[in-house]
Amino acid sequence: MLVFSTQDNLYHLAAADTIYCDGTFYFCPTLFYQLYTFHAKVDGTMFPLVYSFLPGKYQQMYTRLLTIIKDLCNQFNILLQPAKMFLDYEIAIRNAATSVFPDINIKGCFFPYTQCIWRNAQKHGLQTEYNEKGDIHQLVRRAAVLSLLPPNTIEDVWFNALEDSDDSDTTKPTPTFTDYVTSY
Repeated sequence: MLVFSTQDNLYHLAAADTIYCDGTFYFCPTLFYQLYTFHAKVDGTMFPLVYSFLPGKYQQMYTRLLTIIKDLCNQFNILLQPAKMFLDYEIAIRNAATSVFPDINIKGCFFPYTQCIWRNAQKHGLQTEYNEKGDIHQLVRRAAVLSLLPPNTIEDVWFNALEDSDDSDTTKPTPTFTDYVTSY
C-alpha cells in the first residue's frame, strides 16, 4: 500500500465536513489492484487530496488505509473527524469507515448504486427481460431510482412497484433480486 498527500492537503481534508472517496481499477500500476482517492471541497471547488495505491479491496486493507490517513493527520496535529463520507456500495469500505470513524454518516453515490442494482439484475438472469422493455425493465429502473426519493417514501414506493409487477401477466422478477433491493 502506498499513500500520497501533503500536509496542506491533509489540513483541507480534515477541514471538510464531507469527504468523497472513490476507487478505480483502470488507472493503476500493475503492481497494485486499485487507485483509491479522497476528495473534498476547498473554497467551493472539489480537489483530490489523498491518493493511495492498494493491492486489493478488503475491509482490513481499507481499515489500514483510513488509519494511516488518520495517523498522518495526528502527526501534524490535525484532527480528522469527518461528519460525512460519500462512498460506493462496497461493504468493505463502508465497514472500515465506520470502524475508524464511529460517528461518521455514510452516504452512497448514485452511479455506483445503480451499477449494483443492474449487476444484481444480471446476476439473477433478468437481462433478457430487461432488454425487452417490459415490466422487468420498469421494475429494475424503479429500483435504481429509489435512492433519489425522500427516505420516508422509499418503502412504500418500492412495495407499490412490486405490486405493479405482481399484477402483470409477464415474466416475474426473481425473489433474490427483489429481496436484494428490499434489504438494501
